[in-house]
Amino acid sequence: MSTSMATRVLATINGDVLTWSRQMAGLEPHELAKRAAVRLDDLLAFEAGRSRPTVPQLGRLAKACLRPSAVFFLPQPPPESPRVADLRQLPEGTPAAWSYELRRQIRYVERRQAWVRENAAESQPPLDWLGATTLNDDCQVVGQRLRERLGWSLDQQLRWHSPKAALPAWQAAVERLGVLVFQTGLRPELMVQVDEMRGVALADPVAPAIVINGSDAEAGRVFSLMHELAHLALGQRAVSGWQQTPLDRAAMDDRTQRLEVFCNRVAAHLLVPAHDCEEQFRRRGWPLPEELRDQHLDPLVTDLSRRYAVSRLVILRRLLDSGYLSRDLYQDRSERYREAARPAPRKPARGGPAPSVVALSRHGQRFTRLVTAAYEEGQISAADFADLLSTSLDQHDAIRGHLLQRAER
Repeated sequence: MSTSMATRVLATINGDVLTWSRQMAGLEPHELAKRAAVRLDDLLAFEAGRSRPTVPQLGRLAKACLRPSAVFFLPQPPPESPRVADLRQLPEGTPAAWSYELRRQIRYVERRQAWVRENAAESQPPLDWLGATTLNDDCQVVGQRLRERLGWSLDQQLRWHSPKAALPAWQAAVERLGVLVFQTGLRPELMVQVDEMRGVALADPVAPAIVINGSDAEAGRVFSLMHELAHLALGQRAVSGWQQTPLDRAAMDDRTQRLEVFCNRVAAHLLVPAHDCEEQFRRRGWPLPEELRDQHLDPLVTDLSRRYAVSRLVILRRLLDSGYLSRDLYQDRSERYREAARPAPRKPARGGPAPSVVALSRHGQRFTRLVTAAYEEGQISAADFADLLSTSLDQHDAIRGHLLQRAER
């Protein structure tokens, strides 16, 4: 079909499904009209069933609504994925409603989870740990068990020295558990603001997934990765926001507060093993007399955050859980550290990383390997390969090279 003919062919869509898709994407009519480059009056007519879009218009509407074009021909909206709980406590001034960018990211990952369920389920390892944890379990025990499954020893961790080195190692270990790890950011059009979302857990019996915010600092991403792993251990689908302080948690409902505190503690115990942490505290003379703690706190926290390649907030949390800090001192430092850790807004960079690097970083090693193997074995087409990794087929060799390099490390 020529371009001119496609432009004239009208698509017999269901206007109610178009309205539903727009609403699920969190868009007002004028916002969808702008994103899809159609006149507002035409969009309203499509939704009301008074007229029909052309095939190119439908393609743009589908892309803006984060749906396949085929959905719009259904007699009624399709069943939605299970609800994703909103567990965020947002900084003042951040809108409570999910942004279009956050909705787009969750929808993007859910489509790829569905592909793994349908095409690569046999490649997934046993997931007996998924949903096997309850809020009544001991946080330290849960953290230790998850750490044992991840397989990194303390000696190995102490050689990383920085969150930049720790992040890919922890991510690879989480992916070996069978978790798909995705990342936002890398390019302006892929970003979700850190103030809105730090991590997402999408529990699934075959293809559990975690999304971490690539605009966050490496130390923040390390913690978010383990925080969301704790949500998966609970069998949850949830969006988490900025790290909570005690004052923040006062504004949260009881269940949300309990969930987030539990996952924070599990992540802290996983990243900073209790036996070594307590030994390091003792070697440095802690607990100090209360009148000396404020003066000596910052050097201790900085030193141990470097030792374990984690953020200062993680060490602060461990000191509080050990009973070595008052709530007031913890509150004071957590606010300071949290503000210092808040990443500065990114300015669009010229050029940016190569498309193959973007594809691998955005989708993680596990999902990228599954898609690459399926293409090389003839199970999916070149178009499927490009669509699933949001890249072009000419990036295949470069992506394959990156995967081989990482496998050799």
